[in-house]
Amino acid sequence: MSRIWNWQPADMRPYPTRVRGKIRLWRQEWAAAGGEVDRAAALTLPYLLKCPEQCDESTNIGKRDAFMLTLAYCNLHRRTELTDLLVKHVRILPPGLLVTTATSKTDRQAKGATEFIADRDDIRLVDRAKAWFAVLKELGADGPAQPVSRALTVTGRLADRARHPVVVGGVGGTA
Repeated sequence: MSRIWNWQPADMRPYPTRVRGKIRLWRQEWAAAGGEVDRAAALTLPYLLKCPEQCDESTNIGKRDAFMLTLAYCNLHRRTELTDLLVKHVRILPPGLLVTTATSKTDRQAKGATEFIADRDDIRLVDRAKAWFAVLKELGADGPAQPVSRALTVTGRLADRARHPVVVGGVGGTA
């Protein structure tokens, strides 16, 4: 609903309460007709481990993708929470990462939450974080207020964010 609502010109957007009401009625009719909610299967560890294996971690893009995939899995981040992370929100420690999620969909008061994510031998989160942060330092994008998730060109250099959407895991679109 929000995507459709936001695509409309500001002066032509429907009143959200009406839209929610129509969706609620549609859900009731759909459920009464025997409809079931299809939910995406959860990403389990065996499937997650196959994703970073597909990343060429010898390249800047592969280092970024492998780190973002494992961080998203380990801390249960949504795409928006990942893209909102700043360098100052991630502290790399030998046993794991200390990550502060400043804003999230479920944090209505925007208080933020700091979580310690213990590393595991099979995920290698600390190694991947060190590799990606080394790339950020090399690119001059490691300032505290800089975003952790960065758009890169095909050669692994910083891309103009306005012209190049972030691509994570080889899937197009903004993250």
